[in-house]
Amino acid sequence: MTRKLTTKNRYLEIFRNIPPALDISMLGDYIYKEINNNYHYLQEERTLMKYSRQRECIRGFLADRHDHPTAETVYLNVKKEFPNISLGTVYRNLSLLTEVGEIQKISTGIGPDRFDWNTTPHYHVLCTRCGSVMDLKMESINHINILAGNEYEGRIEGHIAYFLGTCKACLQQEAGNQHPQREYNADSMEHQIVTEKTQNIY
Repeated sequence: MTRKLTTKNRYLEIFRNIPPALDISMLGDYIYKEINNNYHYLQEERTLMKYSRQRECIRGFLADRHDHPTAETVYLNVKKEFPNISLGTVYRNLSLLTEVGEIQKISTGIGPDRFDWNTTPHYHVLCTRCGSVMDLKMESINHINILAGNEYEGRIEGHIAYFLGTCKACLQQEAGNQHPQREYNADSMEHQIVTEKTQNIY
């Protein structure tokens, strides 16, 4: 029996099939071309989803947020429009939207999962003080897949990376509560990057 490719699996197949000899400078163009080639399959999977007013409400809520809310936050807000909706229903719809690629789930390992409307490749910073998760605009570090592959006898298929730091608001609060000699230039350093945590997808 042929396994049905979900949106998530289609993306994984694209990365698994990257030619080992492909020059790193061509990697972006290759991935872009393969996603375009699979575009009609991805659109078909979205179309086949049964329409749900509750799911549309969840989708609309996430589209207006940039703070990567948790499932509970989504639930509390959607409940205002659908008082009888359950937390389980919210979880199922978030899982479905993640599966078809309309949103992405952020699992940092610290605190509950969060959900992001922006599915384009980008990085995140987790504030270790307040727990907020913020987008981080920076150049791709996909070259670490090649570096890891050079040290691994198997095949590296991808990575998951996020950064730990202190957000601008917490730095400003800290500066106000500390002695004058300990100051932070919050304008030039929006996020204090402490470390990077990188994991293999599999």
